[in-house]
Amino acid sequence: MQYIAATAFFSEGYSGSLYLYGANIVAVRYAEILSGYPETRWEGEMPITRPLLDSTINAVRGRASVRTPAVTETDGL
Repeated sequence: MQYIAATAFFSEGYSGSLYLYGANIVAVRYAEILSGYPETRWEGEMPITRPLLDSTINAVRGRASVRTPAVTETDGL
């Protein structure tokens, strides 16, 4: 897992384990952010378009480790 902007939470010289550091850290997976964005648009009754799906959910679904077909229909969303 890659941590972005970890220096906001750690001392610059710290090179040990995240589990032993002793600070409370919130870790958010990037896939959660990508899948949450269309959901918030849907809840706000905003349109969900194919380009939006391709740049969010389908980016996650298309990874080699996931291997699921792309979402192509937005009817009923």
